[in-house]
Amino acid sequence: MPDDVPIEDCASFFINPYTAIGIIDTAKNKEGSSAFVHTAAASQLGQMIVKLAPQEDVTVINVVRRDEQADILKQLGAEHIVVTGSSTNDEDVAKWKEELKSKIKELGATCAFDAVSGRMTGDLLDCVPPKGPHLHMAVWLV
Repeated sequence: MPDDVPIEDCASFFINPYTAIGIIDTAKNKEGSSAFVHTAAASQLGQMIVKLAPQEDVTVINVVRRDEQADILKQLGAEHIVVTGSSTNDEDVAKWKEELKSKIKELGATCAFDAVSGRMTGDLLDCVPPKGPHLHMAVWLV
């Protein structure tokens, strides 16, 4: 690796691709899902997932905070994006949660991968149907 590249960035060259493959494999093969929800979807990991998922016939419902992040994913070919914004106003939160619920139902998502944690975890649980999708928590170290 070049000397001017931080070691953390070098590590992501190995960790993120394997994590992306593992998430897609878990959704498809372990959960039997043809669609899943992924938060922090504009991250490097999320971008890899957007590129790899179609090759595995898996649909990703990408959740991001800002419109600029949605634009990045659209340029990569993402079709299903929910922008949460940064507002904690109940009305704003209810709006994006309804959009996410609709996409989950439409696409038959049966699992979610949450890389945000905190309030987002509770919000995701509110969006999945009772006795429905599994929520997989993940903490990305890179």
